[in-house]
Amino acid sequence: MVSDYVTATTNQPEIEEDTDDSDAVLDAADEVLSQVVSDHSNVLFSELNSEIVSTARALGVANLSSVDLRLNGNLNARKTGAKHPFKSFSPTDRLRVRIAAVVGMIKIGRKRGIMSHPGLLLIDAPTAEELSRENARQAIKTLYETAANDLGIQIIITSIDDAVWEFFPENRTVTGPDKLQLF
Repeated sequence: MVSDYVTATTNQPEIEEDTDDSDAVLDAADEVLSQVVSDHSNVLFSELNSEIVSTARALGVANLSSVDLRLNGNLNARKTGAKHPFKSFSPTDRLRVRIAAVVGMIKIGRKRGIMSHPGLLLIDAPTAEELSRENARQAIKTLYETAANDLGIQIIITSIDDAVWEFFPENRTVTGPDKLQLF
């Protein structure tokens, strides 16, 4: 009797071969889904890259032909049609392109119904590296117009540039005494 019990509890039931095609179905679904994601990403990034170029030019990046922002965050650029690594941009242009990339992500995301970004952009001294008054003025103007014309985007900047007074209404500014340092 004990031997029957031991035999009954230690014998493993035969495992039937898995005859259904669940692995094949999952593999096919993975392949189709990967292709759909890739196709949509290509369209989305193409639109985003165009917006980055447009905004960067408005911010004063000269001769920018195209950019190719990659999923890993790398940005390949072309100036006057030639390859131009991001590290080769001047510090001022690197800042402009970074601002353009974030603004582009917010704009295209909102346009496409992708609300993964809160739409709040904080920029400290966006014109600190500017060499000319006109470039600083254009950067401030572009930031103001971006916030004014694109619902859902709020841009908070810190700046001592006089162009702030030209574009931003007084009820949209916070200053210290005599329109100088806040603290």
